[in-house]
Amino acid sequence: MRRIAIALTAACLVAPAAATAAPVSDAFRKPLEDGCQRNIPGLLAYSSPEWVWVDSAKVRNGDNARHLDGVVRDPHTAGEDLPENHLSYDFDFNVVPDPPYRGLAGGSPAANGGKGSGNWDRTAPDEFGQLHLEWESAVIPTFAWADDGDRVGVWGQWIWDCGHWGEGFDFTAPSATDPTAPLRHNGYYQTPGDTESELIGTPEAKKIRGEQTELHPLEAVVVHRAKPYQAVARESQTDAFMSTRGTGAHAEERCAHDHGPPAGQPFRSPDFSACLRDSSNEYQPLSGKTFSFLVRAPARPSPNARLRYREVRRIAAHHAHEQVTPTRDGLHVRISFDRVPAGTLEDFGASWFVGWEGDRSRTPAHLRWKLESVKVNRSFDPNPDRGQQTGVPPGEYNVYVDLNGYWNFVGGRGPAGGIGGSSPPEWVPGLGAVRDGQVFPDINRTVDFFVPPGKDVRLLVTARECDLPHLDPCAATPELSDGNDAPGNHADAFPSAAAALGRHVLRPDGGAYEVTYSIARLPGVAPGPTPPGGTGSPGSSPPPPPRGGCDDVHAPRSSFADRRPVRVLDEGVELRGNASDRGCGVARVSLAVGRHLGDHRCQYLRPDGRLRPVGKCSEPEWIPARGTNHWKLSVERALPHGTYTAHVRAVDRGGNVELFTRRQGKGGNFVKFRVP
Repeated sequence: MRRIAIALTAACLVAPAAATAAPVSDAFRKPLEDGCQRNIPGLLAYSSPEWVWVDSAKVRNGDNARHLDGVVRDPHTAGEDLPENHLSYDFDFNVVPDPPYRGLAGGSPAANGGKGSGNWDRTAPDEFGQLHLEWESAVIPTFAWADDGDRVGVWGQWIWDCGHWGEGFDFTAPSATDPTAPLRHNGYYQTPGDTESELIGTPEAKKIRGEQTELHPLEAVVVHRAKPYQAVARESQTDAFMSTRGTGAHAEERCAHDHGPPAGQPFRSPDFSACLRDSSNEYQPLSGKTFSFLVRAPARPSPNARLRYREVRRIAAHHAHEQVTPTRDGLHVRISFDRVPAGTLEDFGASWFVGWEGDRSRTPAHLRWKLESVKVNRSFDPNPDRGQQTGVPPGEYNVYVDLNGYWNFVGGRGPAGGIGGSSPPEWVPGLGAVRDGQVFPDINRTVDFFVPPGKDVRLLVTARECDLPHLDPCAATPELSDGNDAPGNHADAFPSAAAALGRHVLRPDGGAYEVTYSIARLPGVAPGPTPPGGTGSPGSSPPPPPRGGCDDVHAPRSSFADRRPVRVLDEGVELRGNASDRGCGVARVSLAVGRHLGDHRCQYLRPDGRLRPVGKCSEPEWIPARGTNHWKLSVERALPHGTYTAHVRAVDRGGNVELFTRRQGKGGNFVKFRVP
């Protein structure tokens, strides 16, 4: 969320009547028609929504999700968020939409003689035509946090951000040199210098940009990395995360839709406030939904090159099914969710690395980044420039790093822990209780990452000093404040891996802190890339997968036994065979066993031995076998009579997946059998 100032008056703001059937290109009138109220006191008192669905009257079944493809700009952790409707700080980023999706950006440069430009405000050129996207950091793990320049495919609720209707975007907390700057004469908040007409957006108002459209919350994020930082060979990297955890933002949108305001009033009824307190309204259903996307391979090294891919599961999926279909130049991925009762958790998270069999050309540089020390020059508690906060020492810092897409929470939950319960790992817990001049030496935490030839190295450090209550991962604080302090965000950029080598000191504008770090080059691949970092919140910091340092650009190969590969028994079936790998060794073997019903319809066997409902034969379900080089699958349940097929595939310790191709006969990975 962008900056909110808690500066109230006793006056009740009266929203103007909205024109009927205003287009989305009119960000002056359309947001009011859809349910925004331009009422700052109401936002803070749970009587006005901060987010409403675009075209709210047309929304059915509590879902206004849209799909957006584009390029990421300005990814960062939120400087501050409104405690009333957040449990944790947002991860924020902008997207420059591809041409087919530009209609999702509300407003127009020509709307109403300059009023209602929305997302198309020419006075904010860095955000012109972009959409702002948000998801709470306690929900989305860092492996799916995008970096600047990445391409993304995202799905999320299409909404108006009712908390901002002034002259321009303001994504951060106030600067260290002028903490009051975002509050003065911007039309966002009722502060000295702003008239009620400017706040409300009445016809005589000046420079009313109007609300902007966003996708918020998200329900699915697919990140195609511009700099594949975990690719140990010439591979592309794509990370995907999907979840039903819609947070308080989804509750506000749903409750605003279901509980409108009394006629002519700038606030909602008590039913709206009661609705917000019902946590079940935070649930965003994925039941029955399917998300499809392409994972493109790098350029083909030769005309006859054969595709190779690795997959890393990031979380334990719930009620999600994956189908990966190799194509000539990449993968077509489909993630489908079961139809489940409302409130049932559904989620999925995985990464894919796509290259070419045996390709060792243009090997990425293996770099090791070491965080040596952090010095806090200014703790901001107390802050003599901010008379509107109590500023009780010590200062409560949150610090994050983004290294070519590797994100991690450095520290700052404090000695008592954060708001969200048990503390996940952090490198420098003491950042949650700092004083001016304090140094944290000898941190010596390292991150191994890979830089493809021709790509740059960028280290972004983002920081907040926590003064607002009840937001994870800030340390619990008794302070009273209208907002957080901003130590500043800063990026060091180097044009190449070679240029990044050496020891460096990062300082943001104003010099509130210093980060000393070094970057060295390592030979070979071992010990492999560092697993994705933590968010600082326990709900979105899953245990990292095992670290792999194996250099393997070959997929494994599996087959059924030459003699008696299938034994049909009275109470089940047994299948057996072999697998091998010329690189890191076989890690696991799985099979897809399906009963064929004709017309490309199949019933695939589930791990519990039962057949799943009838579906497409092209959408197999893989169940694990016992063993690796010599494997066996035993199904101890009688199967219905019919014709069956079995397909085997192996995965090696480097994550390479054997392609879903059909080889029959001796050494084949495909057999047919019949259950009488």
